[in-house]
Amino acid sequence: MTRDDAALIRALLPSMYQHDIAALFDCNMGRVAEIARRQKFAGVAPADLKHPAVARRVVCLLADHHDKLNREVRKALGAAK
Repeated sequence: MTRDDAALIRALLPSMYQHDIAALFDCNMGRVAEIARRQKFAGVAPADLKHPAVARRVVCLLADHHDKLNREVRKALGAAK
């Protein structure tokens, strides 16, 4: 987990559940909770979601997560045959 990750997590916290954020970052929900409670990265401010680079990062995280879910569903459906 980096400072940039923590800043992005802080920016996403008001609008997303912690378990969903953890899934995007492929980490334990406890890491997200530590950032939310300021036990980790206490001095890091939320990222500006309107900044183009930050918005691009969110889109990439969402796309990667979507691809991962798609692979898991295809694998599960293939195993169910």
